[in-house]
Amino acid sequence: MEMAKAGDKQKYKLQLIMETFLILEKIFEAKGGLALTEICQSVHITKNKGFRMLSTLIQCGILEKDERSNYNIGIASFENAHKILAKATSLDKARTIMENLAKVLNEAVYFAKHTGLEAVLIDFADCRQPIKATSFVGAVTQLRRITHSATVAKGGDITIDTDSLSAEVTTVSMPFFNEIGVEVGSLVVLAPTYRMTPHRIETEIIPALRNALQLQKVQLHDSEQVRLLPVFSLAGRNYAEHPHIIPGMSTNSIKPSRWN
Repeated sequence: MEMAKAGDKQKYKLQLIMETFLILEKIFEAKGGLALTEICQSVHITKNKGFRMLSTLIQCGILEKDERSNYNIGIASFENAHKILAKATSLDKARTIMENLAKVLNEAVYFAKHTGLEAVLIDFADCRQPIKATSFVGAVTQLRRITHSATVAKGGDITIDTDSLSAEVTTVSMPFFNEIGVEVGSLVVLAPTYRMTPHRIETEIIPALRNALQLQKVQLHDSEQVRLLPVFSLAGRNYAEHPHIIPGMSTNSIKPSRWN
């Protein structure tokens, strides 16, 4: 009898978590917030239960209520999202390339994380354009492999899309690889379509992406060389991790340095 009660409690907890995530998903997808009645109807819960769940999320800062009593994303959601993104190794390695591309092209450059056949735009480096597309962070897109006539080195391709995210936005993307050469996402140049002319894509956007991919390949190659350098002793570990050591080179001529 006690075991049955414990099982019921566990089932209730799981159901409550699922309902909470459904509530958050509905609110995240809404553009102007949602009222209590809309939320409860879409998640199929009572108003009493929904009100208590929403009140708890507000106390945690996950949600907030506007002047129309609609529920919107709270500041804690953004803070937690930032913490999660800060721990994303692939994104951390891509940031420098994204920022450089944004400066060179003066267009927003996004990092898209692959999830099966879809990709989620999870962060971006902004541009200085007075007229720019609205933020698409959190948007899900089908990064269809529409390979352009120009390719990016070997094993990479350029994807051009004009309607997945918006009818007024064009994206040009290329694969991004982790330190062992596995494709983990894409770098996406995103801009209003009127600025993304075929001529500009061909002569400016694609060459910039090609250069970025070549730079990434050099960085991956260098990191692999550093990883394979022999560690002579525990005390000499810093020498072995030094990016300028040549295998076989005497370590006596190299000053110690700390790499954090």
